[in-house]
Order: sequence, then C-alpha cells, then structure tokens
Amino acid sequence: MPTLCIVDMQPRFDACQRPWMIRNVRREIRSAKYRRDAIILMEFAGYGPTDKRILEALRWYRKKLRIIKYQCSGSVKILQALEDKGWDTDLRIVGVNTDECVARTINDLHDSKKVTQTLVADACNTYSGYGRGGSYTGRSAVNRKVRRENRRRK
Repeated sequence: MPTLCIVDMQPRFDACQRPWMIRNVRREIRSAKYRRDAIILMEFAGYGPTDKRILEALRWYRKKLRIIKYQCSGSVKILQALEDKGWDTDLRIVGVNTDECVARTINDLHDSKKVTQTLVADACNTYSGYGRGGSYTGRSAVNRKVRRENRRRK
C-alpha cells in the first residue's frame, strides 16, 4: 500500500490551478483513500494553505499528515514521517513544481535509498514561464529518471 505524497498544491503556485491538475490529484486522493493508503500533504512555508478542493477531498480522512517545509526538498520530513508513523516506504508523488520542489524531493529521496517512488506524470505540473502558456506536464526527465532507477532496484 503506497503512501501518496502531495507536493505544494497551493494556489499561489500557478501550475496547480489548471483544472486537469486538480482533477488528477483528486483522482489520486480517491484511489489512496479507497486502498486506505497514507497521505502526506506537503506545503511550502509562506505560500498559503493547500488548494481548498484538495483539502475538501481529504476532509474526513484520518490517515494523513500535513507537513510544512522551508526549502524545496521535503525529503527529510517525509522520511521522518514515514519512520514515525510506520507508513509504507513505497511512494506515489504528485504536485508542483516538477522542475523544482518535486524534482528536488525525488532526487533527495532517491539518494537516501530508503524508499521506492513513482512520479504520477499526469498529476504533476510546472510553470516555467517559457513557451506557449508557460505550462508543461510532469512527463519530464525527472519522471524518466525515477522509472529507470526503480527498474534498477528490482
């Protein structure tokens, strides 16, 4: 039973405000709740609370933990929470921004060698400020790296 990690789904990050993004993260929450998986909700300090639509999806669920982080990577706090709560170290990661907080968290978790992780590509996004609309999905080099590393571990 994997642990779902939701990274920085706060309205001050434009990338999390795409309708498809909210819909896909809520889908992952529904799946995690159905399986009774743990859910870690990470928020970047100073950027306000998580989007109300995400919070509503988590409202009465008990097996969740909210983590406030003060740097891009939330890996140290995730590892501590997993150990303290005894939760599964197989992680499913969703959220924003794929090229910053999500990437740094994934890389640091990988370096720890204490977890396996899956980046849910259609529930990740970033806003780079470049190109048409400045938005692109999580189908990135980070996603390919995670898949490659998970295959090596098996």
